[in-house]
Amino acid sequence: MPAEEIEIGDLVCLEDDEDFMIGIGIVIEIASNNHNVIEDFFGLTEIETEIIEVDSVSANEIAKKLYLHKPVYLVLWSGDKNYFSEGGRASPLWFFKNELKLVNKATKD
Repeated sequence: MPAEEIEIGDLVCLEDDEDFMIGIGIVIEIASNNHNVIEDFFGLTEIETEIIEVDSVSANEIAKKLYLHKPVYLVLWSGDKNYFSEGGRASPLWFFKNELKLVNKATKD
């Protein structure tokens, strides 16, 4: 059975945090098709990405494997102060889908 899609309002935890020791968060935004933002941030041009090759794999194939073409989730995170909270306050953090696990779906009325 395929995993349920994570949507705005859903409660999530880290993929490997079975006991919620690190905390839980609520998804407050989803951003898609982020490869251009990442390329702009790191200053890669289209010509450079065409030239870069690692073990005969193009930069575009590497980027797809690194989730740059997949959605990322802005999560308002609340949990252990040693991990993602600042001074006991919830912090908004971006996560890739493979880092999160659905805890509870938001009710849609």
